[in-house]
Amino acid sequence: MHSIKVETKQYVCFDSKTGEIFSIGPSQEPEYEYIEVTEEEIEPIQTYKERMEDYKVIFNSVSKKFELRKLANLEIESNFVLHQIQEKTTDPYYDIVFTVDKQRDLCYISTIDSLSNVNFDTSIMFSITKKDDPHFLIKSVDYKVGEETEFSMKADSSYSIYTNSNSLRCVYEEIQWS
Repeated sequence: MHSIKVETKQYVCFDSKTGEIFSIGPSQEPEYEYIEVTEEEIEPIQTYKERMEDYKVIFNSVSKKFELRKLANLEIESNFVLHQIQEKTTDPYYDIVFTVDKQRDLCYISTIDSLSNVNFDTSIMFSITKKDDPHFLIKSVDYKVGEETEFSMKADSSYSIYTNSNSLRCVYEEIQWS
């Protein structure tokens, strides 16, 4: 005897301004935005292996669509982990740009336009360190996603930038004046 699995459409209903999830299942809540997901994507939540609060719906700047993502940075609370960000030229798909202006001793942090209108009330941290050494801190900056931040910093020729964000793609660039 063969078994047949009937796929039931599954939806994640969420607040598009915060990414907070309100329901997961086969129905759509009319007062919330929703996305269609696979049963495999929500299986850990439905079987209580993971909590719904460990997930958010995030706008993907590459596909220009909302998608369900596990918030990996929740693990950072117990295991503080920093990730070195790459140069803008090596990663064309990014959400946040950290710009270094060495001539003016200024730095700017901004969220890309397609993500700027989505307010996640998320704060991420950037650490500017000695080149390839996250243990030698030059400056630390908290950044609220969606805002534009400017601050002064004397950056010598060798530095690295790290972030604690696992859900948003961050890159850096240097401004060269001629």
